[in-house]
Amino acid sequence: MERSTGNAKYGRSWQNIPLGNQQSFLLLTRVNAPKSQQGSTCSRKTKVDMIIGGILLGLLLVALAWLLWTPLRLEIDSEAGHFQVEWRHLMRVNWLPEEALDCIHVKAPFLNRHFFLSEMPAKREEMPAKTEPQKPHPAKKSRSIKTAWRMGRKILRSFEVKRFQLDWDSDDFIWNARMFPLVFGLSAWKNAQVQINFMGRREIALVLENRLGRILWAVIHTFLTKQ
Repeated sequence: MERSTGNAKYGRSWQNIPLGNQQSFLLLTRVNAPKSQQGSTCSRKTKVDMIIGGILLGLLLVALAWLLWTPLRLEIDSEAGHFQVEWRHLMRVNWLPEEALDCIHVKAPFLNRHFFLSEMPAKREEMPAKTEPQKPHPAKKSRSIKTAWRMGRKILRSFEVKRFQLDWDSDDFIWNARMFPLVFGLSAWKNAQVQINFMGRREIALVLENRLGRILWAVIHTFLTKQ
Protein backbone atom coordinates (compact mmCIF):
# COMPACT_ATOMS: atom_id res chain seq x y z
CA MET A 1 0.00 0.00 0.00
CA GLU A 2 2.76 2.44 0.96
CA ARG A 3 4.91 1.40 -2.00
CA SER A 4 2.10 1.92 -4.50
CA THR A 5 1.47 5.35 -2.94
CA GLY A 6 5.16 6.15 -3.20
CA ASN A 7 5.26 5.04 -6.83
CA ALA A 8 2.29 7.22 -7.71
CA LYS A 9 3.76 10.26 -5.93
CA TYR A 10 7.49 10.08 -6.73
CA GLY A 11 7.58 8.11 -10.05
CA ARG A 12 10.10 5.44 -11.06
CA SER A 13 12.88 6.73 -8.82
CA TRP A 14 10.95 5.28 -5.90
CA GLN A 15 11.79 1.74 -7.08
CA ASN A 16 15.52 2.43 -6.83
CA ILE A 17 15.27 3.29 -3.09
CA PRO A 18 15.86 0.36 -0.70
CA LEU A 19 12.86 -0.87 1.31
CA GLY A 20 14.23 0.34 4.66
CA ASN A 21 14.91 3.79 3.30
CA GLN A 22 11.42 3.91 1.83
CA GLN A 23 9.85 3.26 5.23
CA SER A 24 12.01 5.91 6.92
CA PHE A 25 11.21 8.39 4.15
CA LEU A 26 7.47 7.81 4.57
CA LEU A 27 7.82 8.26 8.33
CA LEU A 28 9.59 11.59 7.82
CA THR A 29 6.91 12.83 5.43
CA ARG A 30 4.20 11.93 7.95
CA VAL A 31 6.02 13.81 10.73
CA ASN A 32 6.76 16.89 8.65
CA ALA A 33 3.36 17.08 6.99
CA PRO A 34 1.43 18.85 9.83
CA LYS A 35 3.86 21.84 10.04
CA SER A 36 1.48 24.07 8.10
CA GLN A 37 -1.32 22.95 10.38
CA GLN A 38 0.82 23.73 13.44
CA GLY A 39 1.52 27.20 12.05
CA SER A 40 -2.18 27.85 11.52
CA THR A 41 -2.91 26.56 15.05
CA CYS A 42 -0.30 28.95 16.51
CA SER A 43 -1.77 31.85 14.56
CA ARG A 44 -5.23 30.95 15.88
CA LYS A 45 -3.91 30.87 19.46
CA THR A 46 -2.27 34.26 18.92
CA LYS A 47 -5.54 35.70 17.65
CA VAL A 48 -7.43 34.22 20.60
CA ASP A 49 -4.87 35.66 23.02
CA MET A 50 -5.18 39.06 21.36
CA ILE A 51 -8.96 38.94 21.59
CA ILE A 52 -8.84 37.96 25.27
CA GLY A 53 -6.28 40.69 25.95
CA GLY A 54 -8.46 43.26 24.17
CA ILE A 55 -11.50 42.19 26.20
CA LEU A 56 -9.59 42.44 29.48
CA LEU A 57 -8.19 45.85 28.51
CA GLY A 58 -11.67 47.04 27.60
CA LEU A 59 -13.09 45.83 30.92
CA LEU A 60 -10.25 47.57 32.76
CA LEU A 61 -10.95 50.86 30.96
CA VAL A 62 -14.67 50.54 31.67
CA ALA A 63 -13.98 49.90 35.37
CA LEU A 64 -11.61 52.88 35.52
CA ALA A 65 -14.16 55.14 33.82
CA TRP A 66 -16.84 53.92 36.22
CA LEU A 67 -14.64 54.72 39.23
CA LEU A 68 -13.92 58.21 37.89
CA TRP A 69 -17.64 58.83 37.25
CA THR A 70 -19.10 57.28 40.43
CA PRO A 71 -20.30 60.08 42.75
CA LEU A 72 -18.67 60.90 46.06
CA ARG A 73 -21.28 62.21 48.49
CA LEU A 74 -21.12 63.94 51.88
CA GLU A 75 -24.36 64.15 53.89
CA ILE A 76 -24.83 66.01 57.18
CA ASP A 77 -28.18 66.37 58.95
CA SER A 78 -27.84 67.49 62.55
CA GLU A 79 -31.58 67.23 63.22
CA ALA A 80 -31.74 63.57 62.17
CA GLY A 81 -28.26 62.74 63.52
CA HIS A 82 -27.10 61.63 60.09
CA PHE A 83 -23.42 62.02 59.20
CA GLN A 84 -22.27 60.02 56.20
CA VAL A 85 -19.58 59.88 53.54
CA GLU A 86 -20.36 57.62 50.59
CA TRP A 87 -18.63 56.48 47.45
CA ARG A 88 -21.70 55.29 45.58
CA HIS A 89 -21.98 51.48 45.27
CA LEU A 90 -18.49 51.00 46.76
CA MET A 91 -18.14 52.19 50.34
CA ARG A 92 -20.11 54.02 53.01
CA VAL A 93 -18.84 55.48 56.27
CA ASN A 94 -21.24 56.68 58.97
CA TRP A 95 -20.32 58.61 62.10
CA LEU A 96 -22.42 57.44 65.07
CA PRO A 97 -22.05 60.04 67.83
CA GLU A 98 -25.06 58.63 69.72
CA GLU A 99 -23.03 55.49 70.46
CA ALA A 100 -19.63 57.12 70.97
CA LEU A 101 -17.86 60.20 69.68
CA ASP A 102 -15.19 58.01 68.07
CA CYS A 103 -17.55 55.37 66.65
CA ILE A 104 -17.84 54.94 62.89
CA HIS A 105 -19.59 52.29 60.83
CA VAL A 106 -17.95 51.14 57.59
CA LYS A 107 -19.92 49.28 54.95
CA ALA A 108 -18.09 47.99 51.90
CA PRO A 109 -17.84 44.76 49.90
CA PHE A 110 -16.90 42.00 52.36
CA LEU A 111 -16.88 44.50 55.26
CA ASN A 112 -19.72 45.66 57.50
CA ARG A 113 -18.77 46.56 61.06
CA HIS A 114 -18.25 49.24 63.69
CA PHE A 115 -14.88 50.79 64.46
CA PHE A 116 -13.82 52.78 67.51
CA LEU A 117 -10.99 55.13 66.69
CA SER A 118 -9.70 55.15 70.27
CA GLU A 119 -9.20 51.37 70.19
CA MET A 120 -7.09 51.37 67.04
CA PRO A 121 -3.40 50.81 67.80
CA ALA A 122 -1.29 53.84 67.20
CA LYS A 123 1.89 53.44 65.21
CA ARG A 124 5.03 54.21 67.12
CA GLU A 125 7.20 56.61 65.23
CA GLU A 126 10.91 56.30 65.76
CA MET A 127 12.65 59.53 66.52
CA PRO A 128 15.00 60.29 63.64
CA ALA A 129 18.51 61.42 64.28
CA LYS A 130 18.81 65.14 64.69
CA THR A 131 20.08 66.80 61.59
CA GLU A 132 20.35 70.39 60.66
CA PRO A 133 17.20 71.30 58.73
CA GLN A 134 17.76 72.69 55.30
CA LYS A 135 16.11 76.04 54.86
CA PRO A 136 13.90 76.09 51.77
CA HIS A 137 14.49 78.74 49.20
CA PRO A 138 12.03 81.64 49.68
CA ALA A 139 10.99 81.62 46.02
CA LYS A 140 10.27 77.87 46.01
CA LYS A 141 8.39 78.13 49.30
CA SER A 142 6.15 80.95 48.06
CA ARG A 143 5.55 79.09 44.77
CA SER A 144 4.52 75.89 46.58
CA ILE A 145 2.14 77.84 48.85
CA LYS A 146 0.50 79.53 45.86
CA THR A 147 0.17 76.19 44.05
CA ALA A 148 -1.40 74.54 47.10
CA TRP A 149 -3.79 77.48 47.51
CA ARG A 150 -4.89 77.36 43.85
CA MET A 151 -5.28 73.59 44.01
CA GLY A 152 -7.42 73.83 47.14
CA ARG A 153 -9.69 76.45 45.55
CA LYS A 154 -10.13 74.40 42.37
CA ILE A 155 -10.93 71.25 44.34
CA LEU A 156 -13.50 73.13 46.46
CA ARG A 157 -15.09 74.56 43.33
CA SER A 158 -15.40 71.07 41.89
CA PHE A 159 -17.90 70.18 44.63
CA GLU A 160 -21.59 70.60 43.89
CA VAL A 161 -23.96 71.72 46.64
CA LYS A 162 -27.09 69.58 46.42
CA ARG A 163 -28.61 70.87 49.64
CA PHE A 164 -27.74 73.51 52.21
CA GLN A 165 -30.11 74.42 55.02
CA LEU A 166 -29.14 76.43 58.07
CA ASP A 167 -31.44 77.45 60.91
CA TRP A 168 -29.38 79.24 63.55
CA ASP A 169 -29.77 81.15 66.79
CA SER A 170 -26.68 82.73 68.36
CA ASP A 171 -28.49 83.31 71.70
CA ASP A 172 -27.79 87.00 71.25
CA PHE A 173 -30.39 89.34 69.74
CA ILE A 174 -27.73 91.80 68.58
CA TRP A 175 -25.66 89.13 66.80
CA ASN A 176 -28.81 87.69 65.25
CA ALA A 177 -29.58 91.11 63.80
CA ARG A 178 -26.01 91.50 62.53
CA MET A 179 -26.18 88.16 60.73
CA PHE A 180 -29.19 89.09 58.59
CA PRO A 181 -27.06 90.50 55.69
CA LEU A 182 -25.02 87.29 55.70
CA VAL A 183 -28.23 85.27 55.65
CA PHE A 184 -29.49 87.11 52.58
CA GLY A 185 -26.17 86.58 50.84
CA LEU A 186 -26.10 82.84 51.57
CA SER A 187 -29.75 82.43 50.57
CA ALA A 188 -28.83 83.56 47.04
CA TRP A 189 -26.82 80.37 46.56
CA LYS A 190 -28.29 77.55 44.56
CA ASN A 191 -30.10 74.93 46.68
CA ALA A 192 -29.50 77.02 49.84
CA GLN A 193 -31.97 77.96 52.54
CA VAL A 194 -30.63 80.01 55.47
CA GLN A 195 -32.61 81.62 58.24
CA ILE A 196 -32.18 83.11 61.69
CA ASN A 197 -34.47 82.18 64.57
CA PHE A 198 -34.90 83.45 68.11
CA MET A 199 -36.04 80.14 69.58
CA GLY A 200 -32.69 78.46 70.30
CA ARG A 201 -32.69 76.12 67.29
CA ARG A 202 -29.31 75.27 65.76
CA GLU A 203 -29.73 72.92 62.84
CA ILE A 204 -27.71 72.36 59.70
CA ALA A 205 -28.28 70.11 56.70
CA LEU A 206 -25.63 69.82 53.99
CA VAL A 207 -25.26 67.54 50.97
CA LEU A 208 -22.14 67.84 48.81
CA GLU A 209 -21.39 65.76 45.74
CA ASN A 210 -18.32 65.32 43.62
CA ARG A 211 -16.64 62.82 41.34
CA LEU A 212 -13.12 61.47 41.40
CA GLY A 213 -12.66 62.54 37.78
CA ARG A 214 -13.45 66.19 38.61
CA ILE A 215 -11.03 66.15 41.55
CA LEU A 216 -8.23 64.71 39.40
CA TRP A 217 -8.96 67.25 36.67
CA ALA A 218 -8.79 70.08 39.24
CA VAL A 219 -5.36 68.84 40.34
CA ILE A 220 -4.12 68.47 36.75
CA HIS A 221 -5.54 71.85 35.73
CA THR A 222 -3.63 73.49 38.61
CA PHE A 223 -0.31 72.42 37.11
CA LEU A 224 -1.36 73.15 33.53
CA THR A 225 -2.28 76.76 34.23
CA LYS A 226 -0.07 79.40 35.77
CA GLN A 227 -2.87 81.46 37.29
